[in-house]
Amino acid sequence: MKKVLLLDTNVSSFPIYNVLVEKGYDVYVIGLNPNDCLAKHTKNYINANYSDIPTLDSIIEKHKFDMIVPGCNDVSYLSATKAYIKKSGLDTTETTEIINNKSKFRDFAKKINLNVPKVFAKDEAYHSKSPLIIKPVDAYSGRGTSVISDTKPENIDAAIDNALKFSQSKNCIIEEYVVGQLYSHT
Repeated sequence: MKKVLLLDTNVSSFPIYNVLVEKGYDVYVIGLNPNDCLAKHTKNYINANYSDIPTLDSIIEKHKFDMIVPGCNDVSYLSATKAYIKKSGLDTTETTEIINNKSKFRDFAKKINLNVPKVFAKDEAYHSKSPLIIKPVDAYSGRGTSVISDTKPENIDAAIDNALKFSQSKNCIIEEYVVGQLYSHT
């Protein structure tokens, strides 16, 4: 029986878990919250931080997993790519970073002529007459994101501070706020 490591313990990954089990795989799950749905559901729970790549590599080697499957979040996808790239045809780390890093995605979108919101430097944002959205370049699920209608410098500075708290790289992006549908790769 092939061993699979699912990088997520949240309820959102339960359908992925079920499909893997139905296909006959011996499924393990990994995450830091022993109270998450999948952590409680399976005896094959590993309490570890899957975004810590050396730790993840060590766990993969120790358990001799045949496959690594990302869960339902950007961090698990990036971690799966970084840890499993040596053995698979999964996206390259560069591709995954383009998908997950808002600045890199913006550069890619411009390169292929996709219409993207205008980006502002901080001093330019202070003079904006239109609403802005300020967000960490590398966070997910809307964490650290602020929409600013009143573009006073103190409001922009507070939103930047908030975004930086959620950014692993301590970078954020200031864009024009565009009303419309959000599309995601997840």
